Amino acid sequence: MWFVAQAGVGPLAFGVDHVHQSWFKGADRLSGIRRSPGPDEIIDRDGWIVEDPTGRGPRSRKSVGKVNELGTLFCAVAGMMNAIAIIDASFPRRRRSAAAAVQAGGPS
Repeated sequence: MWFVAQAGVGPLAFGVDHVHQSWFKGADRLSGIRRSPGPDEIIDRDGWIVEDPTGRGPRSRKSVGKVNELGTLFCAVAGMMNAIAIIDASFPRRRRSAAAAVQAGGPS
């Protein structure tokens, strides 16, 4: 659901999602579902998640701080603000009629 709000940011959100899905996620051999590897798993050259024989761990790890959550929140808010600006720009007639009524001395 967060990606729907972040999609309003523009093509950058889709590019980052593509990189995330293709580089940092692998397919589980049992279910075939793409997921992030666990602490004792890595992604092999074919894109499958396998046990890590070296003990290095995955290429990326989830942040333990609030930075990850704040980045997601700020991108979602930016996307929603862009959506509001697009909707507001799509219906300029109502705004013009309200401004004309104020200039004519009507109710404010």
